Amino acid sequence: MSRKKSNSTPFRFPFDIDSRVFLTLAAIFFILSIKSVNRILLPNTTLQSLASAIVDDYQKKVKQFNELSARTEDFRNIFNAKLDIDESKDFFKLPFTLFLIENDRQVFWNNTVVNLPPNNFTPNEPHFYQSNVASYLVLKQPLKSNHSKRFAVLFIKIKNNYPFKSDFFDNRFQANDKTHDDDISIQLTKPSNAERSEAVSINGKTLFYLEKGGSFPGSLNDDGWHLFLHSLAFIFFGISIHTYFKVTVKRKGELFTFSMLLLTILLVRGMNYLFAFPDNFADERLFSPELFASSSINRSLGDVFINVALLFWMLVFFLSNIQGRILSFNNFKWKWPYLLIWNAILVCSTVLSSDLIFEIINDSTINYDTSIFLRIDIYAFVGLLTFLIIFANIVLMVIIVHTYYKLLNTKPAVKYVFLLIGFLIFQLLMNHQHPICYYFAVISIAVIMFMLDSNLFNTRFDFNSYNLLLWFIMISLFGSVLLTMLITKQEQKNRINFANSILFHADKSLENKISVLQSKVHDDQEIRAIVSQQNENAFQNFSNYFYNKYLDKEFSDYQHSYYLFDSTGNNLSDGDTSSLNEKMFEITKINNFKFNNQWIHPYRNDNEEGFLFIIAIENPPETKAFVLCQIYSSSHLEDEEFNEIVQNTPHTYRIKEYDYNVGIYEQGQIISRKGLYAFQQKLNDAEEPGVKFTRNSGYSVMRFIPENHNGQVIIAKKETWLYLFTTLFAYIFFIYFATISLYILGNIIARSNLDYKRFMNLLNLNLRLRVHVSILIVVFLSFIAVGYSTSYYLNSRTKYKLKTDVSNFGQLIQKELNFYIEKNNIQSLPEFKELLQQPELLNAISDIAYRFNIIINIFQNQSGKLIFSSSPDFFNYGLLSKQVNDKAYYMLNQSGLEHYIHNEEIENFQYFSSYCFLKNQFGQNIGILQLPYISSNRIINSETGSILITLINIYVFAFLFSSILAFFITQRVTKQLSIILKEFTKINLTKTNQPLKWTYNDEIGLLVKEYNRMLRKLENSSMIIAKNERDMAWREMAKQVAHEIKNPLTPMQLSLQMLERAIKNNNPNIAEMTARVTNTLIEQIDNLTLIATNFSNFAKMPELNKENLNINEVLFTVTGMYNDDESNEFLFLIPEYPIYVLADKSQLLRVLTNLIQNAIQAIPNKRRGNISLEVTKMKNNLVRITVSDNGEGIDLEKGKKLFQPYFTTKTSGSGLGLAMCKDIIEQFGGRIHFDSVVDQGTNFYVDLPIADYKEA
Repeated sequence: MSRKKSNSTPFRFPFDIDSRVFLTLAAIFFILSIKSVNRILLPNTTLQSLASAIVDDYQKKVKQFNELSARTEDFRNIFNAKLDIDESKDFFKLPFTLFLIENDRQVFWNNTVVNLPPNNFTPNEPHFYQSNVASYLVLKQPLKSNHSKRFAVLFIKIKNNYPFKSDFFDNRFQANDKTHDDDISIQLTKPSNAERSEAVSINGKTLFYLEKGGSFPGSLNDDGWHLFLHSLAFIFFGISIHTYFKVTVKRKGELFTFSMLLLTILLVRGMNYLFAFPDNFADERLFSPELFASSSINRSLGDVFINVALLFWMLVFFLSNIQGRILSFNNFKWKWPYLLIWNAILVCSTVLSSDLIFEIINDSTINYDTSIFLRIDIYAFVGLLTFLIIFANIVLMVIIVHTYYKLLNTKPAVKYVFLLIGFLIFQLLMNHQHPICYYFAVISIAVIMFMLDSNLFNTRFDFNSYNLLLWFIMISLFGSVLLTMLITKQEQKNRINFANSILFHADKSLENKISVLQSKVHDDQEIRAIVSQQNENAFQNFSNYFYNKYLDKEFSDYQHSYYLFDSTGNNLSDGDTSSLNEKMFEITKINNFKFNNQWIHPYRNDNEEGFLFIIAIENPPETKAFVLCQIYSSSHLEDEEFNEIVQNTPHTYRIKEYDYNVGIYEQGQIISRKGLYAFQQKLNDAEEPGVKFTRNSGYSVMRFIPENHNGQVIIAKKETWLYLFTTLFAYIFFIYFATISLYILGNIIARSNLDYKRFMNLLNLNLRLRVHVSILIVVFLSFIAVGYSTSYYLNSRTKYKLKTDVSNFGQLIQKELNFYIEKNNIQSLPEFKELLQQPELLNAISDIAYRFNIIINIFQNQSGKLIFSSSPDFFNYGLLSKQVNDKAYYMLNQSGLEHYIHNEEIENFQYFSSYCFLKNQFGQNIGILQLPYISSNRIINSETGSILITLINIYVFAFLFSSILAFFITQRVTKQLSIILKEFTKINLTKTNQPLKWTYNDEIGLLVKEYNRMLRKLENSSMIIAKNERDMAWREMAKQVAHEIKNPLTPMQLSLQMLERAIKNNNPNIAEMTARVTNTLIEQIDNLTLIATNFSNFAKMPELNKENLNINEVLFTVTGMYNDDESNEFLFLIPEYPIYVLADKSQLLRVLTNLIQNAIQAIPNKRRGNISLEVTKMKNNLVRITVSDNGEGIDLEKGKKLFQPYFTTKTSGSGLGLAMCKDIIEQFGGRIHFDSVVDQGTNFYVDLPIADYKEA
């Protein structure tokens, strides 16, 4: 068939942009995302430029200090302890650490990270200093003084060197904010490679070297940007591929096109798996097995997301471009095998997909519990999105299979039987390990099939489709139910691991250290001599020696206490009369211990876990004394405070956020509990080992009884499954709703070609949609307003409450410690430091810290040095200096405040602390008590997040409720308007129209009244118009009849006049002339008869005899008449399968013959005709017959009149043919129209409704 050819490429996009543009964009983003290319495009941080920046930064800050040192009065006030905080606030905001020293005494500091090292810096010379967590340039500068040696020591940070990775810390160079240590890998070293090292020198003195590692300085290693560029590249590449294959379907066939698409996807993914092309994503956390990995294919969460997204793309392409073109199987002989194959594919894919869902939730380190606000990060969102795509894939697979079941005319019950058999076979063969997901797959397919059978899926992808909202609700319900079960199962699994860690936690390195300690002390001759004295100073002498030699260094990271007993078990410790057995029971709560001389016992009680051990001090052949020693770490919760900072990875599971109630039992007796849950005092110790979950008083209670252990753990958690379910439903519904809404909006924008008027027409903002959009806007704006105001208020209230709590805790602990100070008659700092080594006080402090879940630090009141911490890791790792906060120190010592609450930070981690003095019995200050509330920021975020999640749930359900309410409200209004509209359609100018009746005096009533008034005016006007039209029609008819009759009368008149002259002149050939005139008259009379017949036919069309016709038979009859015509080329494309229409056969033959004849007559004389007839199925149950030619075409002006009676583009004819064709087709319920290009050809289209008819 000959057609007009376009010069444009088949790569097209809805915006009429050549898709090669998108291929180019994809290539550009691919190139930008490759690290090796990125380092060329982005400026590198060279070693030379970084060294210069470090020196410039040093000189800038030294200059800033020199300008500050001119303020001599402020310096004098600092050294005289008369510092005014407000006037000297610049000292606390310096961009470097400043120490002021007087006579080797530290007088001022403005930083709580740097510990001032020993005084070994040469004055007025720069030095390089490296601590555990950072590198510094140090300058010691003398200050003028008449009475003492005063120095200022400046610590100017070069970069951080934190040994751990956390979201709160980064190891970047301070002198260059554009670089990041994780990206550029520049280290401070001694020279190891001259070519790769750069010396940093100041005043001619080389301080250190910069050496570049293996990474590229400017490369995009940030997860967000790197993945964003790759995503854009894949999206643009996918658009081009999709549009190309969409066009290819029409030219190459369905199976070939789909096979090529599948091959392309497999090839691209295979290259990424095997050769890391186009880039290696393994460096990104999303593509790391750290989060998730289940197989070599699904080796990361990112890979799973890409795989399921590609599968979704393939299913959508198949459903929209392939399946509809291969549905002609009415008498398909392989019907049952075909159905069985599709049924097997559906069952296998659904079960495997459900298994993958289980693995993503259960085998991942990501916590998908959306009821915990802090768990919602980018990785949880990607995992949740992956789950939603998997479920969407299941729905698409069910739709595809259901379409084939429906096409092949199977009974509804057959598919359910097939599916049940398929699942049973799969269960028997595969021995399914995840019954939750398995049964979910069965039920979901059955429900989706039922909804499709109920025609509930007959929906459009537009904003007016309420059935689409029904599908959102259904999918969200299914998804939230499954996820709630899986997340609950994951939480129970983690609860079991937590219980196991409680009972079996052991520090083997500490146990080995204790064994070495036992041997050393047992053989220590000095200790033997001390205990042999058996006098009142024995314990004091032993304590000093034992602590300084063995405990102070080797066990500085642990808490410890020790007791000395004589050979009979009597206590030699000062002020303690407990015997050896009594002390052991006091610590372990276990009676009748049996031990030997090298006995070690791991233990746990309310607030600590560690080792209890005995060392026998022997002077052979007899035992002189026993040393009972505790070495322990404080409870888990204190470690959690430290881990919250240094191991902050948002995707990991943290026990603290679940607020567990924990009860620990030994030999059936409870020895420790935490939380509000009412634990039993005693448990049956004879039950079988295992895990048992029960429900009790709104709690989910887990009882864990391990094997080979005499302990039990009960962990109770408030049941939150309903809250979790509603939260998941809200999230899933919102994601689906937002995604489909964006797709619909994007589709409308694409179809509008960025034309506003067309966009508004396509948007179709009817009354219902406007009401719905208005409600959505109101709900969204109210959520923003209420959410912001509520979160702001709650944030402020929570901060106030936490500060009040920590202040009250400080007062309580202050009183507790002051009680021990007065009890022990402590008057000075050395005595207080010694008191802090007493087990009784240590136990008291640890117990307070545990009960209030808070850290306790104690500092010297004069120097501000640390003397005790219940969580020393902050200081040992270098996160904090062993110096009290500078501002808090001055507020207490110089402003006379009783206590002070201060906002503090460790790098980017924020918290607040309470400070107050500890006093002796005379009211003198002997220490500073600090309570850092490390969890304050997390608690504030958690409280605020919980409210926001609750608001999200409320507003999502409010949106659903308002949508349903809007549906019924608009349904009532639109139903009334539909009644009026229906009456409008019944208006007939040739008949009497009945007025509308409306009983309500509302806006619609006004409309009805106006309609009735206009109806009466219309009837009057129609009578006048009808009369005018009749008169005009008669005049037009008379003119046309006169014109048509005049044409044959003229030659008749001329012939008769010629014959008359011949008779008068006695023409000799009168007989011949008479015969010729007679023939002419007969011919013109026949012409008059034809004209009369045509006008008669148009005036009164015969009655139509409609019947169910196989349109193919009519077309074969018409086209058969032109098989022998060699003057033109004919192409007839008629399908083999039958298509039935309701029509009159003779009239349909007349129309088609007329159209083909017109096409033949439209061919110019010097052109060979190409005439085609093609039959295609259209949407909305229509069949289209297209008659095309390559004739002269029809211009726009003539085209407007083409279907009017008596109009013709030919030099002959009545002009009634196409008018009659239009009238006939419209009586069949169809439509005839055309398009044409002048001098290139014309296409006539006949659209007829397909009849619902089946052959017997």
